[in-house]
Amino acid sequence: MANSVNLDIAQQLDITCRKGDSFLLNLTFTSDGTTPINIGETDPEANPATTALYGFNMDVREADTDDSNNAILSTNADAIVSGAAQIVVSRVTAGGADGKIQLSVSAAAMALVDGGSYVYDFQAETLNASGTVTKIETWLFGSFTVNEDVTTKV
Repeated sequence: MANSVNLDIAQQLDITCRKGDSFLLNLTFTSDGTTPINIGETDPEANPATTALYGFNMDVREADTDDSNNAILSTNADAIVSGAAQIVVSRVTAGGADGKIQLSVSAAAMALVDGGSYVYDFQAETLNASGTVTKIETWLFGSFTVNEDVTTKV
């Protein structure tokens, strides 16, 4: 009999970006290191003939113990500080069978983020055919470092 079990599947991915620059990060999720996870449509409203298999959430915060509504960046408008930027999650290819997504934040929105060290995590919500969340898993976590920018747009 096992003496312990670890149900934490999250992988650490530390991110460094620059204040005021466009943030674009392409990711491919696999189930075993080679087989892509079929994420389905991440925007079923854009293609109503399909059903989203996963929904995604990401917060960037000052500390991993901060669960209040003051995220630095987030996919959820209700979790951000007034005036904070939004993270957009989109599929790279139609249908999502290749497991590829893109995380993006506009340069204008990144200009609002102070340089510094933060933390983040990225969660996947498994959805059933009616769009109800049946499971939530954290797929990624890590440090989120924002380097200060020197050049400013006039």
